[in-house]
Amino acid sequence: MRIPEIKEETDFSEYVWMGEELEEFDRKVVAELEEQYEMEEEFEKFLEQQVVYYIDFALDDDGIPLAQVLRYLDDLVRNSKLNPNAPEFVPKNFVQMEEEEEVDVEAEFGEDEEIVDR
Repeated sequence: MRIPEIKEETDFSEYVWMGEELEEFDRKVVAELEEQYEMEEEFEKFLEQQVVYYIDFALDDDGIPLAQVLRYLDDLVRNSKLNPNAPEFVPKNFVQMEEEEEVDVEAEFGEDEEIVDR
């Protein structure tokens, strides 16, 4: 059995716009993926720089490891002459602000009403 030859060429010109749209979409997706890849590379470089920075920070200017500096600070705290039983320092402005907030709450809800935290 022979397949008959089609002498007429099919005209796809009216569908060309679809191919162009698909190509444009592909270009946009590829550009977005490349941008995302570049951002990930930059982020990895940033993380590597941070690691190097913190390693450098861990060593004092004199080359003293951070652990020794922390031990020194711990000893300094232990030998401190400060009174650990002293009341906590609260600035006057902070106390005044808390009192003003309490007055505002009482004015809003009244003194007899119970205030429920949610």
